[in-house]
Amino acid sequence: MRKFWTQARIRRVAAAVALALTLSVLFAFTLPKDNALFRGDFPAFYAAAVTVQQAQGADLYNAKTSGEIQNRFWPELRGDYLAFAYPPYVAVLLSPLALFSATVAKCIWVALMGLCLALSIAVSEKFIPWFQGAKIRAFIFFLCFLPLLSGLAAGQNVCVSLLLFTLALRFIALERRDFAGGIVLGCWLIKPHFAILALALILCAGRWRVLWGVVPPAIIFYLLGVHAMGWDWPFLWFHAVQEFSPQDYVANGHQMISFSGFFHALGTGTLSESSIAIISGIASSALFLFVALLFFRSRNREPEQFLETMFLAAPTLLLVSQHTLYYDLPIASLSVLGCLDWRKDRDVTFLVLLVVLCDLFTLARPLLPFQPLTFIVILALILVYRTVQTKKPLFN
Repeated sequence: MRKFWTQARIRRVAAAVALALTLSVLFAFTLPKDNALFRGDFPAFYAAAVTVQQAQGADLYNAKTSGEIQNRFWPELRGDYLAFAYPPYVAVLLSPLALFSATVAKCIWVALMGLCLALSIAVSEKFIPWFQGAKIRAFIFFLCFLPLLSGLAAGQNVCVSLLLFTLALRFIALERRDFAGGIVLGCWLIKPHFAILALALILCAGRWRVLWGVVPPAIIFYLLGVHAMGWDWPFLWFHAVQEFSPQDYVANGHQMISFSGFFHALGTGTLSESSIAIISGIASSALFLFVALLFFRSRNREPEQFLETMFLAAPTLLLVSQHTLYYDLPIASLSVLGCLDWRKDRDVTFLVLLVVLCDLFTLARPLLPFQPLTFIVILALILVYRTVQTKKPLFN
């Protein structure tokens, strides 16, 4: 049977998509400057950077201070503001951005995220055959993925998470460089909920050297937090997160792909907060314990087999972490890509249809009371689990 997805056809499709993306970017610049596309969530990062740069770390989680800074540079917020709930060391890492104007800082940030995406593709080339000799086409593929493209335009840091998860896969699963992998996970503490859950799963597989690798970045991050807010910053940050959490469910619950966000968006108005918390807690705990058991059973397996188990971590993190938003979905894309066979038309067609479905769900989200991309994460989990259990391609 003649192959449909030939290299020549893939190159033509990639060229057409690249042209469409270029035209879309040019069109975006014709939009009003106060359009949310240009602002995104970057004001929260920039305000945190300015706060630390001005040695006002004590006010990092102060709504008034953050609101004043954001409205100074983004008057279209009209008195509103975007909350910053990251640990203070993240604000310290962001502080160099305060040396530039808000517009220039946003451009630098987006460029850095694009670089992280390119590095993710380069690092994952060793275990994802799709990317071998096709880095540019892989980059275009990711830009076709609306959750990633919208996160990139909004100034989110999903590409950093993608890079760190890719490095962890390579160091821990393939190369058995557990200490180096631990350092990577330690760096991922910029998103503590992802890093801690990933570390717990890996420790279930008996990879204890990873824990020692996490320690140096954790110490450095703690000292950066001390520089910004004092030795007791973990308590101050925890208090800020407690205040932020219920507000985030109200503001962004409909955009979350985690069990917690999904059930909050679906159950608000019909179920009590305690009932929603119990349901989401049971679902999250059951999934995490199940995947942890799979990691425990994967001890002493060959690198390629353990890599398949590591692929399970990505969709698990997205579903179990409480405040996972739709633009974090690309983290699970590596898991799906790693389980598909790019030489088979059926697998390539499935991937194309999956990307189209993700983009349609992203566009249709405002019409629904919940985030439909949650089902995509569950589908990714099922597909990867089937590969791990059967040791066969997904569709055999």
